[in-house]
Amino acid sequence: FSQVKKKLVEEFKKQNFFPDDEYLENGFLALKQYYAVAVIDQLNMHAVSDKVDPFWHMHILFTEQYYNLSMNTLGFYMHHDPLDHDNTDKVDFIVKLYDYTNEVYDKMFSWKDENFYPEQMPRASMVCYHYTGDSSDRCEHIFPIKAEFEDFYKKYSKKVAA
Repeated sequence: FSQVKKKLVEEFKKQNFFPDDEYLENGFLALKQYYAVAVIDQLNMHAVSDKVDPFWHMHILFTEQYYNLSMNTLGFYMHHDPLDHDNTDKVDFIVKLYDYTNEVYDKMFSWKDENFYPEQMPRASMVCYHYTGDSSDRCEHIFPIKAEFEDFYKKYSKKVAA
């Protein structure tokens, strides 16, 4: 992640934000935790926090590295879908999805940085989520599909051709 970190620092400086090494390390740890959630709970989508999102965006810009991580480590391409705040139904769902993602974090990790993944986040701070296409036959699943989310998945999850 060294090149991603370098480029991210450049972008933060353009925004007049000068993060220290601890902030950056914690941000990349939070991103890696998000990726781990995507691997362990493949049947469900997850919403990322507005603090982790810049780390994810910058990683995606390094397309070869991101693609290789997705395919070789995660086992699938993890698509990023920004949230359109004019679509209030979708925003309502992403709020629920963020809460669910926090539940999964609490089950998977003994620690998470509340600066990067707070328990509660205002609607206006909801930014995006990921989807993976159909992962139903990839492996045994620790977390079942969240039944109350199935209609949303049918509406907004884009199936990816194999």
